[in-house]
Amino acid sequence: MKHSLLMTIFVSIITLGTFAQEPQQRTEDGEHPTHRPRAEMHADEIARLRTERLSQRLGLSEEQQKQVYQLELANAEKMKAEREALKARMEERRAEREIWKARLNEMLTEEQRAALEKEQSERPKRVNPYRVSPAHGEGVGTSKDASRMRFDGRRTVPRI
Repeated sequence: MKHSLLMTIFVSIITLGTFAQEPQQRTEDGEHPTHRPRAEMHADEIARLRTERLSQRLGLSEEQQKQVYQLELANAEKMKAEREALKARMEERRAEREIWKARLNEMLTEEQRAALEKEQSERPKRVNPYRVSPAHGEGVGTSKDASRMRFDGRRTVPRI
């Protein structure tokens, strides 16, 4: 009896705890509006969210909210245009790189291509030999050794 009463109380506390949480707003596709990447959001959505957050934190008046919204909207549109331009430049550069690789491969022999492939597969280890990363494997030194290196590659005096 005592055990079933405790179990009932425990289950009711858990159930009430879940229902006590405030329901979150969802978009048509079931996602929370602030969890979408900014790149996928429209400029007016970004401006509205930023204005709401500032208004909540700073207690903005209606007039201030309108002014902040206009400012955030202009900024969001500018950032979106810059992001699109950057994306276009990256795609253009990627296409140029592929053309360069194809032309280079036409000039090389099989052995030279194999040597180039091997060299490129080892490149991440060469970029920063003191970096210890699971993606790039172990570096030459440990992260402790890297902390003793200056930007010019000379070792600093270890602390005593």
